[in-house]
Amino acid sequence: MPAQRRPEQESQPTERCGRGPDPARSAYAVSTAVGPASAQVVPSDCCGSGSHRSTDRKGRLIDIPEPLTSAVPHASAADRLQHELLVERGHRQAAEAEAARTADELHAVVQGFGRAQAVLDETTDFVALAHPDGLLFYLNRSAAHRLGLNIVASPVRFIELLDAEGQAAWVREGAAAVERDDRWSVDTELVGADGRAVPASVLILTHRGPGGALEYLSAVGRDISERRALEARLTHQALHDALTGLPNRILFMDRLAHAQTQLGTDTATSALAVLYVDLDRFKTVNDSYGHDYGDRLLVHAATRIRDELRPQDSVARLGGDEFVVLLDRTEEAADAVQVADRILAALARPLTVDGRQMHVGASLGIAVGRADPDTMVRHADLAMYRAKERGRGRWEIFEPELNERAQRRMSDETALGAAIARQEFLLHYQPVVDLRTGAVTGFEALVRWQSPERGLVPPDQFIPLAEETGLINVLGRWVLEEACRQGRLWQLALGDPTLQVAVNVSARQFQQVDLVEQVATVLRTTGLPPASLLLEITETAVMGDPAKAAATMRRLAAHGVRFALDDFGQGYSSLGHLKRFPIDVVKIDKEFVDGLTRNASDAQIVQAVLTMAQALGLEVTAEGIEDHAQLDRLRTLGCNHGQGYLLSRPLPAAAATALLTARTPLPCPPPDPAGQVRVAIDADDDHDPTPQGVAR
Repeated sequence: MPAQRRPEQESQPTERCGRGPDPARSAYAVSTAVGPASAQVVPSDCCGSGSHRSTDRKGRLIDIPEPLTSAVPHASAADRLQHELLVERGHRQAAEAEAARTADELHAVVQGFGRAQAVLDETTDFVALAHPDGLLFYLNRSAAHRLGLNIVASPVRFIELLDAEGQAAWVREGAAAVERDDRWSVDTELVGADGRAVPASVLILTHRGPGGALEYLSAVGRDISERRALEARLTHQALHDALTGLPNRILFMDRLAHAQTQLGTDTATSALAVLYVDLDRFKTVNDSYGHDYGDRLLVHAATRIRDELRPQDSVARLGGDEFVVLLDRTEEAADAVQVADRILAALARPLTVDGRQMHVGASLGIAVGRADPDTMVRHADLAMYRAKERGRGRWEIFEPELNERAQRRMSDETALGAAIARQEFLLHYQPVVDLRTGAVTGFEALVRWQSPERGLVPPDQFIPLAEETGLINVLGRWVLEEACRQGRLWQLALGDPTLQVAVNVSARQFQQVDLVEQVATVLRTTGLPPASLLLEITETAVMGDPAKAAATMRRLAAHGVRFALDDFGQGYSSLGHLKRFPIDVVKIDKEFVDGLTRNASDAQIVQAVLTMAQALGLEVTAEGIEDHAQLDRLRTLGCNHGQGYLLSRPLPAAAATALLTARTPLPCPPPDPAGQVRVAIDADDDHDPTPQGVAR
């Protein structure tokens, strides 16, 4: 029976035949893919029925007989059945061996992946593996936890982790980049199961087999939340004012340009309005109470401005105490005026800082239209300056005339700079007279611009521009050198070392860090004794930074330089200032001298100044003496020095030299019967219409 013959038949294929392999029946090794493993077919060395060999799981050879029909064509049915059983058994053994080998290899892979997984689960980066179709089959612990995903319970495709923008980028460029370059990187947001997004920088790589076929995708994402937050902070700092938190000029101009783009070409509907706001008395508060107090005041002011605007409007701080407002889609100027009135009213109310109430107020310029951003802001700025000029605490609307005026100013600024370079300036000297003897004790140097086109230009037409542009520093240095040089020439010519020269120093000049060195150098190079130089300063010049001003004055005084407080009675005017600063001379403002014989209060003020000066050991000089009644009154009150048109107009250097040489007492004689006052020396009268009070 077949069952009794099975053992013999099972053993026969494993016996080796004495003959070698039949070349006609030999087969060569081929690989048949079975998962990741393969079955090896080797040549048969068995004769007769023929067979091929495989190996079992322990590596032993297994003979698998070929079908009997091919080996013994005329075998009986029983032999064929038995032989087929042997064939089936051989195939089964080969399959079992292959399965065992595959299991061993998979075990090794799993063990290796387990070690890699332990590493990947410890990293804080997001790691994912996906099939070629994008379906995730691995997600490390960090990604699963942060995104709240369980890919076993809820399968997820990789693209579903990206936010809408990231998905669009994948469709637009990512898929093609991966196919072309085997990699693609993108900054996106990974979206978790609960909808929360995590900013991440993601790198996607392809992994291909030996034949180039795509086996799987890997993705590594790094949380960039901190980087995004830092970028946001830096962007905010670049576009916002650090003190008030308001947009700065850059962001405001961008918003203004965007608003203009939104208007499009429809000129029949809306326009834009720009309001330029400048606080009126902020500098006084800042100088008096310190920068910290001033900063807090600016924060309060910014809040008040913002509270008066619509949600679609914008306010920015340009710097200092200047703010600019954008009113989007303004139908007409009247709408902008309503907002301007509200802002001015809000800033006119007292601002309370640290329990102290301050009245600041503001001036405001309005520009309405559709011009480019720079032009809109410039027009509003020009209108604001017009509001300042007309009394402050008000608004003005830009008009083309303001632009023409600004262009003239720019032209004047250019011409002034060129004039300084070409040395088109000269000095006139107004005598300072001893009112008791009429003797000239010194001169005040007054600068004039000798323009080839405009003739002799008085200082009130160019000094303010020089101060605003900073050209006053260069011009002031030249005035100081020329005045000291001329003063020394007079001293040597007359043999009088006591003759003084007074030079005006503007607020901007006084703020120069090297002012002391400048003065010392000029005195050394010209040879003028320091005690012969009288620097005239105004109270406003020293009150910008009183402590610094006092230190500068003390350093100059240590060199022997003397100081006169000009225009006393204006500005701050207090005894405290006279005690705080090393003042030698007080000059009574022309305004009080004008009212000396007409206004009792002016006379009382002059008397008080004289009394105070005598008590402090100071000299007093009255400015702007223009008639004999004023002169007589000043003499009666005990004022010993003065200057003014009654005594002498400012004189060119040659005429001043002639006056000194003649030693003619001043003032001139009393009026003649025709009522005309005769001037002792009237040289250059026709070319110098400047009032005496204009000293700089």
